[in-house]
Amino acid sequence: MKSYDDYQHDSSYGFIWDKVNARFMAYILKNEYERNRMWPKEGVDISNETACEFMKQPPEGKILGADDNGMPAWIDMPPLTYTELVAKAKTEKQARIIEAVNYINNKQWQGKALLGRLNDTELKMYNIWLDYIEALEAIDPSKASDTAFPTKPFNDSV
Repeated sequence: MKSYDDYQHDSSYGFIWDKVNARFMAYILKNEYERNRMWPKEGVDISNETACEFMKQPPEGKILGADDNGMPAWIDMPPLTYTELVAKAKTEKQARIIEAVNYINNKQWQGKALLGRLNDTELKMYNIWLDYIEALEAIDPSKASDTAFPTKPFNDSV
């Protein structure tokens, strides 16, 4: 393996591949990595071209990992854990509720209802959106594998 000094003049190898942690590390920062005990003991020299190829956004459903030879590769994203599924369901539930409340507020249906100024169509839509919020609130995110979100009402159609 080349020494660090050899790489300062060889532009074809700017990175080392750490297959254990699935990451690229720049030779120019080697001293910093070593000072923080992060430099891999068994890294593989990687060209700038290869490193740049894998520093891009991964294809859909893929993450950076190592192939059977320990080299960088796009591998299938592992399935979400139960905890991740629950967190995802909670986040989606809250985002949908916020979106629905904002929609209702923008239409000013609550204020119009208090003043008796909703027409029949607005009243129907207001109730449809309130039903949608109630259906969202009834969702139990802890049952993440069974979470089926209700369909968002169509805007302004009854």
